Amino acid sequence: HSHTHTYIHTHTHSSVITQLRSRGQKKIQPNKKREKYHRVVLLLVVVVMVLLLLVLLVVTWPPLSVEDVLNVLMDSGPVRVAVNKDTLLKCQVPGYESRTIDLASVSVEWYFSKPPDVTRKLVYKFVNSAHTPHRKGAKISDDKLKKGIASLFLLSVGFQDEGQYECVVFITPDSGRGNAEMFVSAEPKVSVDQSSIIIENGTEKSIMCNINRYYPLKIDVKWIHNSGDGKQEVLKSVCRKSPVKNKDGTFNLSSRLTLRPDLTDSGKTYTCLVNHRTLVGGLSKDVLLTVKEKDIVIPVGRIVTSVFITVLLCALILGGAFYAYLRIKKVPPKVTNITKPAHFLHHQEAFLDCEISGYRPDGINIEWLLQRRESNTVTIYKWSDKESTEDVKSLLLSDSETLDQTFNIVSSIEQHSDGTSSVTCHVKLLLDIFKDDKAILTLHVRHDSTESFFSESVTLNVEGVPPMLTDIVMPPRVIHQEVLALTCPINGFKPRPLAISWYKRHNNEEVEIVKVEPGKLSETVGNEIERPKYVHNLNELRYEDGTYSITSILKFIPTIIEDNNSQYICKITHPATSITRTKEVSLTVKALPNFDDIILHPKSPIADEILIATCRVHSFFPRNIIIVWRKDDEILAEMIPDAEVTSGKDNLFYFKSRLEFVVVREDFGKHLYCEMRSDSPGECRRAECSLIPMVASPIIEYLKSEPPFPEPGKEATIQIRVHKYFPKDVVFLWFKNNERVEEANIQSIEPQGNIETGLYYRESTWKLFINPEDHGAEIKIEVLHFPTSHTPIKAFLTLHLGGIPKISDIEFDSNEPSYGQPLVIRCCVTNFSPKEIVTTWLQGKTTISEGVRNIGPEKDENGYFQLTSFLTMTPTALDHNTTVSFLVKHKALQEPIQRDILLLLPASAPTVSEMQCNPTIPEVNKQTTFSVSLSDYAPEEIEVKWFKGKVPYTGPVTNTKAQIAENGLFASVTKIEFAPDPSDQNTDLRCEVTHPESTAVKEIKYQISS
Repeated sequence: HSHTHTYIHTHTHSSVITQLRSRGQKKIQPNKKREKYHRVVLLLVVVVMVLLLLVLLVVTWPPLSVEDVLNVLMDSGPVRVAVNKDTLLKCQVPGYESRTIDLASVSVEWYFSKPPDVTRKLVYKFVNSAHTPHRKGAKISDDKLKKGIASLFLLSVGFQDEGQYECVVFITPDSGRGNAEMFVSAEPKVSVDQSSIIIENGTEKSIMCNINRYYPLKIDVKWIHNSGDGKQEVLKSVCRKSPVKNKDGTFNLSSRLTLRPDLTDSGKTYTCLVNHRTLVGGLSKDVLLTVKEKDIVIPVGRIVTSVFITVLLCALILGGAFYAYLRIKKVPPKVTNITKPAHFLHHQEAFLDCEISGYRPDGINIEWLLQRRESNTVTIYKWSDKESTEDVKSLLLSDSETLDQTFNIVSSIEQHSDGTSSVTCHVKLLLDIFKDDKAILTLHVRHDSTESFFSESVTLNVEGVPPMLTDIVMPPRVIHQEVLALTCPINGFKPRPLAISWYKRHNNEEVEIVKVEPGKLSETVGNEIERPKYVHNLNELRYEDGTYSITSILKFIPTIIEDNNSQYICKITHPATSITRTKEVSLTVKALPNFDDIILHPKSPIADEILIATCRVHSFFPRNIIIVWRKDDEILAEMIPDAEVTSGKDNLFYFKSRLEFVVVREDFGKHLYCEMRSDSPGECRRAECSLIPMVASPIIEYLKSEPPFPEPGKEATIQIRVHKYFPKDVVFLWFKNNERVEEANIQSIEPQGNIETGLYYRESTWKLFINPEDHGAEIKIEVLHFPTSHTPIKAFLTLHLGGIPKISDIEFDSNEPSYGQPLVIRCCVTNFSPKEIVTTWLQGKTTISEGVRNIGPEKDENGYFQLTSFLTMTPTALDHNTTVSFLVKHKALQEPIQRDILLLLPASAPTVSEMQCNPTIPEVNKQTTFSVSLSDYAPEEIEVKWFKGKVPYTGPVTNTKAQIAENGLFASVTKIEFAPDPSDQNTDLRCEVTHPESTAVKEIKYQISS
C-alpha cells in the first residue's frame, strides 16, 4: 500500500504592512498611530516566530521522497510558431539514450488547454503499442520513443493550436509529466497609401497606414514625426479604426494621421511604426511631406488673428474660473465592476480587480468582507487614503491562529492633474474548495461626497480539477500462472479525495474485487477463498500546483479457466467534481508450452542416414501454435499441429512433435532444438539435445603415390588417408592386383581427433619396390568401420611408371564453344622420356595444322618431360557437334593414345527475311522473281516449301547453297520465278521454312498486287 505524503508549504512575508502611494495625505494623530503601531509590531513578532519554527521543522525533517517519478524534459521557454508551419513540441525522459525501451510498457498522452478555459483536450495517445492521434497531422516516432523521446510533431499549426500543452509519460510503473506553452502568430503586412504627400500651406490631408493579416490581435501602432530636432511621437490627429477579423482568423487594422502643416514642416518625414510579438525591433513605413505656398486671394490674416486672440483670452478667463470651480467641487467615485476569472480552481491562484476612480477630494474608505458557509460575515481588509498606512491588513486567521493566506489584498492610489484620485484594488486568491466554496466576498466603498456607499459581492464557486483516466496498461502478453500487473494511471486532479474500485467481468457476471474509499486504505472485497488472489497498490505523486497523479496497480496470477476472455474494470469517482470515469481491459490468457526432452532414434545419430527426433509438447493454450525444429541456426521444419492435439481437464493442450532428417558429418557437436515460434523473447521456450555421439563412416581424403610416377628398380610409397568419421576405430586391408598384402609391410598411425569438428582421421602407408611389370598394376585398399557398416569402403590406384607418357583429357581453355567466337582447346602430356614425342590435332580424320601452339617438351620436377598443346579455332556452323581429337605417339608407347572432345554447339533456328519481289510491282504475264533470305542457322539441314494460295507451288524452286556468314552461321536464299496472270490478283504467296534440329517452323506471306 502506498502512503499519502502531505507537503507543508511555507510562505514568508517580508512585511505585513504595505505603504500607500499617496500625495499630500493627512498625518494620523501621534497617539493613535503609536497605539496601532504597537499592535502591528506585536503581531509581526508572533508571525516571525511561527515562521522561524516552521522553517526549522522543514530543514530538520527527513526529506520526503516520491518514488516512481520520471523526470520529463520539455522546451525551456514558450514555443513560437508561424501559422501554417510545422513544429515539434519537446518531451523527453532522459537516461534512455543508450538503451531501448520496450514500447509495450510505455504509454504517452498529450493534452491541450486554451486559457482561461481550463478544460483539457486529448491531442494524442500512445498505449499498448498503438498510436491514436486526436488531431490531424499529430505524430510521435516509434524509433524516438524507444529512446525515451515522446516529442509531438504537429503539422500545419493553426491559431486554434495556441495554448498550453501537457505531456504525460508512463513507463511501467513510473510516471511523469511536463508542460509547454505554444504561441502561434502571423506577421503583419504593413503599407502606407502613399510614400510622399504634398499639402498646401494652411490646408490638411490624411495619411493612411494599413496593417493587414496579423495575429494575435494585440498590436502597437505609432506615428513618429522626424525632424531636425529628433524623433517625436505624434499623439494628436491620429485616428485608429477598429480591427477587422478575416476569415482565416487574422486581423486588419488601419491608422489615419491628419496633417495641417506649415511651410517649416516641408521636407520632414512621418513614420508609421508597428510593434507586434512577431517583429523584432518593429516594422516601419516612411512618408515624405512637402508643403507648398498657398495663393492668398483676400488679405484677411490680420483680422482673423485679432478675432482669434480675443476669443482665446475670453476662453482662458472662463476656463480658469471653471477649473477653479471643478477643483473645489466634491465628486463621488466611480466604481467599476469587480473583474473575476471564469473559474475559481482549488489551490490555484486567481485574481480580482476593481478600480475606484474620479473622486475628489480625499476621503475614500475601502472595506472587504467575507462570509463563508455556515459562518458570520467578517471584515478581512480595511483601507483609507487619509492614513499613511493600512489600518487593517488581514483580519482573517487560520485555525492555527496565524494569518490566513487565502486572500492577499493590495490597494494603490494615483492622483491626477484634474485634482481627482483613483484607487486600484488587486486581490490575489488561493482558495480551498472545502472551506471557500460558495463563500461571498463583498466590497464596500465610502466617500465623503455622499452618505451612501457602493457595494458589490462575488460568490466564490471553487471548482476542483477532474481526473484524467488513461487506458489501463498491461503487458503485451498475459501468461497462465504468471504474475500480472494491471496499471491504471489517474492524472492531473485536485483536491485529493478519490474513490477507486476494480471490477472483474466474467461470463456476463460483474464482481467488485478492490475498493478504495476517499481517505481510507485499499480494501480487497470477495470471499475468503478469492481474497488472497488480488493485491492492490497505490503510487501517489503531488505536484507544485496542488494536482495529484495516482497509479492504481492490481496484481494477481491469471489462469485460463478463470481469466481468459474476462474484463477488468477500473472505476474512479472524484467527489469534488462529481466525476465518475471507467476504463476496462480484456484479458487474453496464454499458456506457454512445456517441452519434454527430445528423444532420438537411433540414439546415436548415423551420418548420412535418417534420424527421427520426437518431443512431447504440453500444457499450452490456445490450440494454434507453430512448432519449429532447428539445428543451431538452421531451420529444419515448421509444423502446425492439428489432429494430433488433445485437450486436458485444465483446458490446456498436448501433442507429440516428430521430425525426420538426414544427419551429415558437419552436424557433429551441433544442437537440435524443438521450440515454439514467437516474435516475443519472453515466449521462447524449447527443448534441446546435442548431436553427440554421432556415428559417421570414413571418407577417403586421398590415395596417392610418392613419387607420382614410380621408376623401376626404386622404392615408392603408397599412402591413404580417411577422415570425418566417428568413433575412432578403423581397419585398412591392402591388395595388389587382388592379392592381399601382408600386414608387416603396412604402417598405420593411430586415429587422430579434429579439435574443431570432433571427428577422427587416420593414415596408412605401404612402401614397395617397383618392378617394370608393375606398370598398370592396381592397388586396392578396403577400409572397415564396423560401427557404421560391415561392408568395406574401397579405394583404387593404378601405378603409372615414370617415362611412359600420361595424357590428360582435352579441356576448353576459355569459354564454352560459341559460333563465330575464338575458342582455345588444351591437352597436356606428362611423365614421358625420352624427349622425342609426336602430337597431332584432328577434326574427324582431317589433320589440323593452323592455330596449333605447343609449349615444351620441358623437364618437370621429377626429371621427366612434359608438353602442353593448344588449338585455337573459331567454330562455325560446319563444326556443329563435330569431334576434335589429340593423338600422341612415343617410343615408350606400344600404340598411339588418342583423346577426344565433342564440340557441343547449340542448334540455331534461321532468321527469315520479308519476301522480296523483282520487279517491285508485278506486271501481268511478265516474269517476276519472289525470294526469301535465310540467315543465322545451324546446322545446314533445312526444308523449304512454297505455296500459292492454299496449294503447294508446283513450279521450280531455287535454293542457293548455304554459305558461312561473318558470325559463323549459315546463310542462303530460296526463290521462285513465274509470270503472274490476271487470276493471281490478290493471291497469297507463302514460304514455309522448317529447321529440324531446332524444331523451328517459320513462314512468310506476300500478297500479289499488280
